[in-house]
Amino acid sequence: IIHLRGVPQHAMISTIAENRSLINTQKRKTLTKSLDDSPENQWLLDRIWSLIQRVNAQTFQLQLSDLEILQVLEYRHSGFYEPHTDMGSGNFSRRKLSLITFLSPPEAYQGGALTFFPETFSEPVRTQGTAVFFPAYLLHQVHPVTAGCRHSLVAWAQGPCLK
Repeated sequence: IIHLRGVPQHAMISTIAENRSLINTQKRKTLTKSLDDSPENQWLLDRIWSLIQRVNAQTFQLQLSDLEILQVLEYRHSGFYEPHTDMGSGNFSRRKLSLITFLSPPEAYQGGALTFFPETFSEPVRTQGTAVFFPAYLLHQVHPVTAGCRHSLVAWAQGPCLK
């Protein structure tokens, strides 16, 4: 998954006020590759969707309809993402459940901690293959990577807007 075809692009940040996306390395320094819904990727999309549905039924009980395109994120040295939520306006208003899967073994990088706010949530275990599920409205951040390279797979389950 880490070695997808294509060149990674600088990740964008959506601005609610201007309703557009832009590159802002003061808030986010991440490379991203999208995982399309081609036949060669269908096994992974099906597996992720099945896992999301199971976790949602057991824990969150949100009304979900579909999966947004998956992304592989690459945080190189000094890569980070300031505190943010995954839910927003426009296309992002349908995001309900976020998933982050750690693809890199913990010894491949230093720093890069994923933290949630309020800080009563503990930092997730960073074992390779660990999947972390959380509501898309939950504030979280990725701290700067100080050495090595951190890869993760991110996904968002969508549904009708929350009421």
